[in-house]
Amino acid sequence: MRDPDSILLETFLTVAETQNLFSAASILKVSQPTLTQRLKKLEQFLGAPLFDRDSRPMKLTNLGRNLVVNGTDLLKQNKEFWKNIKKHTKRSETLLKLGMPDSLSEIMGAECLTALSDLADRIELKSGISPWLEHSFLTQKFDLAIDTEPFTKDPNNEVIPLFMDPFILVTPIIWDKISLEELVSTKPLVGYGRTSKFGSNCTEIVANLGVNYQPRFSFDSTQSLLRFVQAGHGWAATSALCLFQSPNALKDISIRRCPKSEFRTFSLLHRANDSELAIQASKKFIAVFHKLTKGPWATLSKNVTQMLNEINYSSLP
Repeated sequence: MRDPDSILLETFLTVAETQNLFSAASILKVSQPTLTQRLKKLEQFLGAPLFDRDSRPMKLTNLGRNLVVNGTDLLKQNKEFWKNIKKHTKRSETLLKLGMPDSLSEIMGAECLTALSDLADRIELKSGISPWLEHSFLTQKFDLAIDTEPFTKDPNNEVIPLFMDPFILVTPIIWDKISLEELVSTKPLVGYGRTSKFGSNCTEIVANLGVNYQPRFSFDSTQSLLRFVQAGHGWAATSALCLFQSPNALKDISIRRCPKSEFRTFSLLHRANDSELAIQASKKFIAVFHKLTKGPWATLSKNVTQMLNEINYSSLP
């Protein structure tokens, strides 16, 4: 068998980095069967498996770990070689304009900017809420934007899924033993405003639980909402990632999974002619997310990070 080309190595490294076949396939813009076929072809060449297929979530074999260490540098050198070959004139300073939800910017914005630093000479980050984020992207104010569905259909724009964020219910810790039925029927609700996609999603989740009354308090700010729940003024629907905006509240609230396991997907919006940039950026965003779930966020709440890991990291078929 002839030596494998760089696409097989890039496919393996993307799967190893994201630990998620769906995300890896989205980044590489191929189907999951094509992704799996590439991995098997590389394993056939090497004569041994790269992943332990009995582990959950999937883990690298010794050969896989060795290939990550050596293959990463090899792929980088190959890309640098062609990048240098294509340089014929001195380039002007590059600017990357990025949009991100307030909630995400607060908990991982700084880490994302550091990760993206080699993609442009200067990076501008602006945060806000939807639908402002998507509208700003559509009107050319951003080069890339992270947002959640639904998106306006536009043949000139594309979407790369990054990671999923499960919706949850939070209550004062003293209500920990109260059943869901009693909670919904007897306890006051603290809610989000409906001007954002997230607020509308949380309102819909609450309605699906059978709530037919208005929130006692409504906020656009997650910190305010969690502070009122923490103080015992009611319960609320929110998301796992939102909890990391108010780490001090985590010790005084109880967290429940939504009965129907609802979630939202954060995706990277980009223009079709920026696919190469978007692929590089999406890999970096996913790597930052993975690093935070394994480190700082896990220190804040093992329960919350377990929910994130369960919904985001699939095993290799």
